[in-house]
Amino acid sequence: MKIKDIPSFERPRERALQIGLEYISNEDLLAIILGSGTSSLSAKEVSLHLLSKLQSLSSLQEESVESLSHIKGIGKVKALHLLASIELGKRVLMKKLLIEA
Repeated sequence: MKIKDIPSFERPRERALQIGLEYISNEDLLAIILGSGTSSLSAKEVSLHLLSKLQSLSSLQEESVESLSHIKGIGKVKALHLLASIELGKRVLMKKLLIEA
């Protein structure tokens, strides 16, 4: 199923804009980061597949571009987007922790 086949109020980007990023699911956050799916899988389906392969969401930071690109619907570019997002989050958190210390 393609994202455009999903009712607009259930689409990840629209939900994020409507209710805020902090209130959407991990599946939807990942779908937004991935940006698109494949010809046979939507970004939501790829994100669900990714979550099912991980032991936990936090284990995503331990993955490599190579290991992520073995997951159906995730190539090297999408793997790099995911890992760059994780790294950016780490840097924001570290900066915040240093300021508060």
